Amino acid sequence: MRLIRKVFLRVFCVLMPKTAARFLGKHMMTPYAAPPIKAQSQAEATRMRIPYAHGWLSVSVWGGGPTILLVHGWGGRSESLGAAVDPLVKAGCRVVAYDAPAHGESSGERTSMVECAGAALQMDGRFGPFHAVIAHSFGGPTAALAHKHGLESDRFVLMGAPLSVMDLMIDMGQALGATNRVLELMIRGFEARLRFRSEELRTDRLVEQINAPILIVHDQEDKVVPLDHGATIAAAAPQGSLVATNGLGHRGPLTDPDVVSTVVEFVLKDVPIQDCVMST
Repeated sequence: MRLIRKVFLRVFCVLMPKTAARFLGKHMMTPYAAPPIKAQSQAEATRMRIPYAHGWLSVSVWGGGPTILLVHGWGGRSESLGAAVDPLVKAGCRVVAYDAPAHGESSGERTSMVECAGAALQMDGRFGPFHAVIAHSFGGPTAALAHKHGLESDRFVLMGAPLSVMDLMIDMGQALGATNRVLELMIRGFEARLRFRSEELRTDRLVEQINAPILIVHDQEDKVVPLDHGATIAAAAPQGSLVATNGLGHRGPLTDPDVVSTVVEFVLKDVPIQDCVMST
């Protein structure tokens, strides 16, 4: 069946390249429902809806104190980074997580990195400035783009972040059987509709402008986003550091106890002791 779909798309691309580019673009902007990550927090959350664009953003808030924003990846939802919630709340911090547009309980069927960055800015306006932002995968460049346009945070954690969302789309399109011509038309269509140049959304270019400590966590066996993406991002950041894990894949670091401890320790490093005291 997969081979038949690939052949069909290839023929579609050859016969109707512009239509195929629009079809593929819509497909790329439609989040899939990733398998849930079992990392439910034991802390009690306050849940709310916040108006955004033509609908709502679903938001969860835990605890009180210096605020940590969690930004999930493509196909994820607010619970995706839930393993970090309890230790941060116990340390005296407030944690804010939300479903990005067209994800989870938030409104929409399709979305883009630009729109998701706008949602992160909405969180900043409501709950910021942040002591830290912890982001996974697609959430990494999203948070970096939001920072470029005003999101404030003292430090960042990017886990499994891609170097270029546009390049990932091209790789995915090639795997599906799309021609290079159609993929080029698709990217040009994104640029025209959303009014950006692909280079503007490269994560390494975005983190160059972040003058704050950035922890890059990336697994050596990540088959979704290879390790060299994380290494390049870490090298581009003025205060970037790389932690390379082994055997956890793309989503495993989100729930690995050692990784979670490393992330929490990094996040809490500069929190005033009177505001954030680790429980014993």
